[in-house]
Amino acid sequence: MTIVLAAAQNTGRANALVPVLKKLNGDRVQAAVLTLGEAAKVFSAATIEHQTLYEPTNYGPDFIETIHHRMSHIAPDVLLLGTAWRPSLDKVLIPAAQSDNVP
Repeated sequence: MTIVLAAAQNTGRANALVPVLKKLNGDRVQAAVLTLGEAAKVFSAATIEHQTLYEPTNYGPDFIETIHHRMSHIAPDVLLLGTAWRPSLDKVLIPAAQSDNVP
């Protein structure tokens, strides 16, 4: 089974991921979804299971450690991200995934 780690932080990106996640989940693919902020409401409304992370005061070492901890428990095969312009969840997940050789 392939494990996809999906993540989004705002409504626009979450709305873009919802139809993809609904298509992916099945016998051969399992999606784990991490979210922050307003994106949680979108995933809830779409009845997609997700884990809502605390909203960090900054995206520094403590938050990075939280992400590494979550990723080690999820053990994803690939990332599927919604991006944002400001400091955001995707900008922490990408280097964390790269360090674990997760595309």
